[in-house]
Amino acid sequence: MEKDQETLFEQYKILVETTSKISDWRQSTNNFYLAVNTTLIAIATYLVNSSQKTSLMICLVGIIISILWYENIVSYKKINKAKFKVIHKMEEELPLGAFSLEKRYYEGDDCKELTSIERYVPAVFGLLYLIIPIGSYFKIL
Repeated sequence: MEKDQETLFEQYKILVETTSKISDWRQSTNNFYLAVNTTLIAIATYLVNSSQKTSLMICLVGIIISILWYENIVSYKKINKAKFKVIHKMEEELPLGAFSLEKRYYEGDDCKELTSIERYVPAVFGLLYLIIPIGSYFKIL
């Protein structure tokens, strides 16, 4: 029986470690999309008065990239959700379910999930990509 507990704990540690790696990948992905979008917004804004067609094309590409970013965030959320379900199930067999306990305290504080906040960022960029050509058309920019 003790051997089963050791095996369970080893599997648990591996799962927790991979969950942490997913979070690192997620942050790297977000940094990439943030850099790309910031660059595209700057270029589109710079070109809006001199080359409206190019600016519009950059905005369309930016909207597509923002949609991809949003979908990436949703995908990472699903991966993490599945991993934490497994972690919580494994914790039923361990002396202390640290992640289950943390989740209970976190939810008790009526906090928003990071993903629900994180998803606003690509939406804001998407909105900016719409504002640039509209602002140019109405000579606001």
